[in-house]
Amino acid sequence: MKKKFRLLIGLVVVIILLVIFLTILNGGYTMYNLSTGEDKSQMMCYNNSYIWGSLYTNPGKIVKFDPTNPAGYTIYILGAGDGLPVDMCAGNGSIFSGLYTFPHKIMKMNATDGTYTTFSLGSPSPARMCYANDYLWIMHDATTTKITKMDPNDGSYTEYTILGHHDACSAQFDGEWIWITGNNPPNGFLAKFNVNNNSYVVYNLNFNPSESYWDGTYLWISSWTSPAKLVKYDTSDNTYSTFVTFDYNNIYDLGGDSNNRIWCTFDTTPTGVITTTYTNNGTMINTEFPGAANARCITYDSDNDYGWVGFFISPASYAKLK
Repeated sequence: MKKKFRLLIGLVVVIILLVIFLTILNGGYTMYNLSTGEDKSQMMCYNNSYIWGSLYTNPGKIVKFDPTNPAGYTIYILGAGDGLPVDMCAGNGSIFSGLYTFPHKIMKMNATDGTYTTFSLGSPSPARMCYANDYLWIMHDATTTKITKMDPNDGSYTEYTILGHHDACSAQFDGEWIWITGNNPPNGFLAKFNVNNNSYVVYNLNFNPSESYWDGTYLWISSWTSPAKLVKYDTSDNTYSTFVTFDYNNIYDLGGDSNNRIWCTFDTTPTGVITTTYTNNGTMINTEFPGAANARCITYDSDNDYGWVGFFISPASYAKLK
């Protein structure tokens, strides 16, 4: 009997060690695959309750994950003519996304039941957005960057033009200014727009930026370059420097958390890749996702301390980072 008990204990130990080993092998993540027909994860956001993802299909689809039970996701299918949802953000009980079926629109979805309304804008290409001071701020991807300030209650809006800035590709709010990167190869632009008085300033950058992330102290900017790099921008004096240079090209999305981690996604095939960079010491950890190409978007679940990665494949897949 004692021998059998020792064998049982030994088997349990082996299983535990195997689980730990497999977790180390896959970089500390769990994959969740959507059903056939639920394709192409484009962008994501978190609204302090659920992970929300846009699926780049026509008609568009919005996926809603419960972080504690990701396998039990919900898909909301948009109506005819409401397709190709791109960037997402959350605010005041709603989920917003830009729709790229013509004419381009903004979708406002009720986070409780998935019902939604669409609003038309004065300019096309609602590329990036953020929620600030009870308004939705939309950056338009155009030769001359335009910003739309939209009242989410009725869709009324005011449009502003930022001269000397091109091709908006990210927007971060620091409590006073919206910081907007401009992707205009070979060198880019950074604009700061004051939400209180609608003034703005444009700065030239000596690299081609893609996304950005505000950590409460610094603005982190990724590059669409070969190789890609992560730039640390000090908004107090508008100085910046390259923090790390990566082994991969062209960062597609950028996210971060409260543990000094910044995640960069690389739109690579046949294996998707993200890099975790620790801002307190510059350590970089590459995580590969065999069988899941094109790591497209990333967001942070601040309540449960998980990162989420979406893959632009068919069917769409998501990885929950530990």
